[in-house]
Parts: sequence; structure tokens; C-alpha cells
Amino acid sequence: MRTGTTVRSTTLSHILAAGLVLCPAIAAQTIIRATGTGKTIVFKAQVDSTFSTYTNIYVVFPPQLGTNNNMNFVNSVMTNNAIDGVTLQVPWSQVELNASPPTTTPCAQPGTDLCQQDGTATSYYHTYNWNAIDGTGCADTGTYSSSPWFCLLFMETAYKTVNFVLAGIGDPPTNPFTPTYVTSSWWISAVGASHQDVVNSINASGCNIVYSGSITSIPGTAVFTGNGANLVNVTGWSSPPVVAGDTIWVSGLTAGAVALNVTGQYGAVVSTSGCGMGASFCYPGGGSSVTGGGPPSSVVKAVDSWPVPYEAPYAAGWLAFLKAAIYHFNHMNITTPGYGQQNLGHIRYIRPGVAKGGEAQPICTTALPMTNASPNYNQTQWISWYTKVVQTVQQANPLMQIMLSINSGSTPTSAIPIADFATAEAGVAVSYSNSTGLYNGFGSQGLRSSDITSGSSGFQPANCPDTGNTPDTANNWGCMFTNYWSGSVNTGSMTAVRTTVPLELQQIDCSNPTGSYDPSDGCFIGNTGGDTGNLANDYAFATANHASILELYAQDALLAYDPNFCKVVTGTCTSSTSTCSNTSGYDWFGTDLSACTQYNFFVNAGQGTMSCSGQPTQCPYAKAITAAHGQQP
Repeated sequence: MRTGTTVRSTTLSHILAAGLVLCPAIAAQTIIRATGTGKTIVFKAQVDSTFSTYTNIYVVFPPQLGTNNNMNFVNSVMTNNAIDGVTLQVPWSQVELNASPPTTTPCAQPGTDLCQQDGTATSYYHTYNWNAIDGTGCADTGTYSSSPWFCLLFMETAYKTVNFVLAGIGDPPTNPFTPTYVTSSWWISAVGASHQDVVNSINASGCNIVYSGSITSIPGTAVFTGNGANLVNVTGWSSPPVVAGDTIWVSGLTAGAVALNVTGQYGAVVSTSGCGMGASFCYPGGGSSVTGGGPPSSVVKAVDSWPVPYEAPYAAGWLAFLKAAIYHFNHMNITTPGYGQQNLGHIRYIRPGVAKGGEAQPICTTALPMTNASPNYNQTQWISWYTKVVQTVQQANPLMQIMLSINSGSTPTSAIPIADFATAEAGVAVSYSNSTGLYNGFGSQGLRSSDITSGSSGFQPANCPDTGNTPDTANNWGCMFTNYWSGSVNTGSMTAVRTTVPLELQQIDCSNPTGSYDPSDGCFIGNTGGDTGNLANDYAFATANHASILELYAQDALLAYDPNFCKVVTGTCTSSTSTCSNTSGYDWFGTDLSACTQYNFFVNAGQGTMSCSGQPTQCPYAKAITAAHGQQP
């Protein structure tokens, strides 16, 4: 896969195949004039039974090629008509490599996917390498390679697509997605900032932040000693590495050594020169001359933390990357031996992240550093940043559908999420469109069983628009879907297709169709069996409330459609290495699902359910997911 110059515009047949069309009849409506584009968006305040929505189902973050789960996924899941394709992740640091930070040397192809001039530090240029994302062909086993999935789609007779999530911040406990230069002092200075605030388990203690960093084992021989002149020398530290230029926070030093902790908003910059005799490294500290302090209980580096995304060092780099990414996928040419050349037509949508992953969730808003970020954090500032991301993507002239995440947020004075953030974000998202006229869509990656309410008028969210309140549905998706689902009044032309707003939902964690779980299961939130619950119930509620895109976790897709989801041995799923290796033919999820949980799911909801033996499409999960696909009343 490589960038090229030939681009095939999204055709009507592709749009129809992707399921963007709604039935044309329209009842009483409210007309909203979208800001920023001058185009009209029509939405209905009340649900009208004369409308219907076509719902697509995509598997999010499918199993990597070369694994046993991938083989079963390709054979049993991707061949199913209810699955429309896959959603893949594009980590920023996999493209703007740590080994190639911005430089002041102009590059040969500015304004492309290979080079972008920074919009803030204009004397700097970002360079990009797409090899890890594009891959090397159908047999590429790279974690983020897209080429095997494009190869697979070319082999399918049904029209399937690939979607991309552009992710600048990774999941805790570390953050491997943000390039390391973003928190470096030279880059902070280059963009004219005094610092780049980050959030981690030390400097934001008390708000249950789990960015605890990559240093999980502190050498027992490490000794932290103050030199009496505001410098702390660390001796006996051999591994894991802390290098010059790292910004760190330190906690857990006790008694007379407490002055050597670094727990405030700003960390301490590590040095490996000018330190005391025999020191592994040193950092500015409390000035105490205490000796023998250590080791601390925790050390977290800035590069392992959650960066405040709207601050200049992060924002400058991320916005440049977004422009490069849109250019890259706009100009994608893929030549597959035996299948010819394919390009943009096999990309359904791209979702750019505003905060972590492809989402827009502010975190730890009531504690440092968020309460003293620069500029100050509040709803207005957050929506301004959200708008800047959306505008940057639009200005890059995307040819594919753009989807945005909406998230409820909390204020600097209350940690309780309110709907107003998501309401404002939805309004911003639909105020912009791609270069072919398709309005941006939006959605929530937080579908959960508690979203389901009877509502004041049937199977709908009860309290809309939930102004100033905690929303009834996660991130207020229910109210926003009701507002924006119906599309254009111009039903006799392409406009009816192009102004429809796609509405997307992704479950918040692994589903749990039986209620059974093991405390060791890693894919559930907390130790209560997760928040998603039974997808059969969730999907019925989602499609009743106009979801046109459902992103399904790979574990649940395999549960529904794979007869080899579980190797049953004496009433459970075997977890031995010999029978769960890549040659055994059965799925295995490591610490995500225990053997007991996997067995219970398989025999009660999956292809192992006795009541559906011989009729796999009638097994409980397969039947429910298949029913959610396609035209919905």
C-alpha cells in the first residue's frame, strides 16, 4: 500500500452500499441552520415511524493476523453478511516516529502525508512514515497493518469496508500513542509555551487516574539523596531506564525524605550530567540533604501520562498529524496481486480523536493540573478545542465520511458528568461536512446496559435535552440521536443521501450475555461483570433509537459467529498451552476472559448453545446481532 495521485471519489453506489440512506418520508420537523458551513440540517424533535434507518455493523480492533483468533475471525466472522467490515486504529506515534521528531530542515513534499509544516512553530516541519499502518501486503502480521484487511475485503463478494480511528493518546497505564517529543522541553519552547501539562496517578492523585506509567518495578537498590542545594541524586538505579530530558514525578518517599518527592502540577526534568558522584541521574528537588531516602513507591514519566490536548505542544503536533492523515487516506492506492487496484472506495469513515483514542473525554477535571491548565480548563475551552479538531479535518478536504465522538464532560468544580458537553459537541460535528458534501456523523463509545430506559414516550431516552444534568444515556447519545437522525427534506436528489447524519455506537466494554464472570476477567470494567451487559438488549435499544453504525468488539463477534470459540473439556474451556496455541484451532483471550467465563458464554449464548445446534444463525448472540443489522423500522 502506498500513497499515489489517483483518487476515486465516493460514488453513489458506494454510499448506498455503506447504508447511509434513510427512507424518504418526513413528518413534522424543525429546521436548524448549521453554523460554519451555511448548509441546512433538518432534524425531527419527535420520532416518526415512517422513517427507517439502515444499520451497519463493524468489528472494532479485530484480531491481528498470525493469531489463532484471526484465523477463526476471517473464516467465521468476516464471511457473515451481518458484518460490514472492520475498524482499525492509527496511533500517532506509529506514523510520526520517535526517532524522527520535527526539525527546522524544510522537507521535499510539504503539505502531504509525508511532511507538514507546523502551524504554530512555523520554522519546524513534521515528517511521517506510514509503513506500519499501510503494511507490506496480505501476509503482514504487524499490529497496526491495514493491508491484510484490504486484501481480505478484495476477496469478499459482499461489499465491505475498512474504517480508521486516528488516536493521539493511548489507554492507561501508559500512553504509547503520543510521540515523545511532545513533552520535551525543546518542543515546548519551540511552540512558545512554558510547559505541557499532563495528568497521571501522582500529580492528579485523588481522581482515580490510572496513568501510572511504565516504571512498574523500581530497583530496591535505588537511593534518593538531597544535596542540600535543590538537587536530588539517585544512585543504584540500573533499570528501568530514566533518561536525560524526561520529566518525572516521584511519590512514596517517607519520613525525612518527603521533601524529595515531586507531586505537584509540574514535574522535575531529569539530568544525567552535573549530578553527584556515582549518581545514575538527578533532578531538581526539595533541597533537603537527607540521605538514604528510597526507593519511592512510584515514579511516573510525562511521556507515560495523559497530555492536556488543547495546550500548544500537543495541539500543534496533533493538528499537523490530522492534516497528514487525511491527505494519506485521500490519496490511498492499494495494488493487490490478483485483485487489481483499489483505493478510497473501501474506506467507509475516519474518526479523529479529540482526547484519548478516538474519543473526546476530558479527564480528572476537578484536580491539578486541569484546574490550573493553560488556558484554563472549562466547557468553553474544551468545545473550542473540539471545534479546532473538526475544522482542521474539514480544511484537509476529506473525501471519506468523517465521524466524531461526543462525550459528557465535567466542570472544574464537579466531577459529575453533564450532558451539555456532548450536546455542544454534536452541534459542532454536524456543522461541518467533507469535501463531497457528506455531513459529519457522531456517536458514543460508551453504549451500556444502563442506557436502556422506557422513557416518557416509549423505548426512548426519558429526559431530553438533559441540560445541566447527568444524561440518561452515556454521553447523551440518545437525545442527540433523536435530534439529528432524520436527514434532509430534499428527498428527490443526492442531497437526501448526503445530508444524512450517520450515528454510531460502540459498547463501553466487553459484553456479558449471561451475567456470569470471573474477577480475573480483564475486558470488563471493574469486578462486576462489566457495564455493557447483554448486547441483545443493548442493540435492540440502539436500533430503536436510530443507530446507523454499531462497532462490535472482536470477542463478541467471535462469540456470536465462531463455532471454535471454545474447546470444551470436562465442562469448561481448556486454558492449557497445548490446546490453546495457534495450532489448536480455538479462540483464546488470555487474561481478558477466563476459561470459566468463556465456557459459560459459549454454551449459553454462542454456537455451543444446545438449543441452536445445527442452526448457527439461530444461536442467541448470532441471532441478536444479525437482527440489528440492516434496515430498521
